[in-house]
Amino acid sequence: MKDPPLGYDVADRKLVVNEEEAERVRAIFERYAELGSVKLLAADLQERGVTSKRWTTQGGATRGGVAFNRGALYKLLNNRVYRGEAMHKGTAHPGEHTAIVPDALWERAQAVMETNRMERATAERATAPSPLAGLLFDDRGNPMSPSHASRKGRRYRYYVSQAVLNHRLETAGSLTRVPAQAVEELVLDRVSALLTTAEQRRWTAAAPVERAERLAALLRRVELGSDRVRITVQRLDGVEARAATRITSPQDRLVESGDTLVLEVAARLKTWGGERVIVGPDGRELREQRQVDDTLMKALARAHRWCRQLASGEVASVAALAEAAGCTPAYVTQLLSLAFLAPDIVELILRGAQPKRLTLAALLAAKLPLSWREQRRVLGLSAAQ
Repeated sequence: MKDPPLGYDVADRKLVVNEEEAERVRAIFERYAELGSVKLLAADLQERGVTSKRWTTQGGATRGGVAFNRGALYKLLNNRVYRGEAMHKGTAHPGEHTAIVPDALWERAQAVMETNRMERATAERATAPSPLAGLLFDDRGNPMSPSHASRKGRRYRYYVSQAVLNHRLETAGSLTRVPAQAVEELVLDRVSALLTTAEQRRWTAAAPVERAERLAALLRRVELGSDRVRITVQRLDGVEARAATRITSPQDRLVESGDTLVLEVAARLKTWGGERVIVGPDGRELREQRQVDDTLMKALARAHRWCRQLASGEVASVAALAEAAGCTPAYVTQLLSLAFLAPDIVELILRGAQPKRLTLAALLAAKLPLSWREQRRVLGLSAAQ
């Protein structure tokens, strides 16, 4: 068995509660729910001398007992072992050990984390960098740099060949300017398909800036031609070892070469309704038409914030929330139901991958049950959608 998490020891290959450490774990959850920030929590724990689990190896060496960094705290706060569950291939199952974090405390901490994630995603979407900057080239080896143009008050992003920017048209590739969103979404979609299931979950949950950083680490090069996109990915942790099994489109071809994977996607640019999109040989668009619904995102964040305020006692009642927000108690009650949406439905909304019919009005009118399975049924969604 691996080294046990803080709060447990191992006896006869089973987890048993370490009462002193269990108190430490509960205190960390409580403090996070109060502070509402992992960064502040890390500083608070360091100031108070709260450290990670200390243990001794079979060789007699001492390990652990160090200050918590933010990564370790995120892992601790998301560790379902603490609520008596065991993870197998990314799915939680009832464990044989005793839970040490009560359900109410776990839910409070998760509500804070979910609110922070949504608010961060909403705030950062507009400021996320061009994720393919320095990685995108035309089919004659010219770098393609981020650029933009404004028309009628709207900003459009592009990648433009350096050959054009430097007035060397004779050396330019077959594509000199491409719409940034179209090529970024195609690359993001194809690269995420090569990841392990666990890494895909982290990828989905990440804010845009974090996702761009991870993409930059994975990619070695993206080359655009008139009828093909070549995506070169580095074999790093998180990339599926049997990546070829992840290729589901007959239009894609994967070449494995040492420490890299080269994915070739048959594609070309086409104008539909005034928008430049990337299509396959059959003329169908290769990327999903994903559009993040800002109204729905803000409503989700608001619902989780209100739920946290009620759970912590910061606000005494639904009526008090309604008065502070300038709306009716009935609307507050309706919106609060969004705080109990199934995690996979929330992920769809965060990625903008929900069906177009799944608007805020539709969710509020659905009178959602608490059961996640029933929510999917009422909304016409599958668990794997």
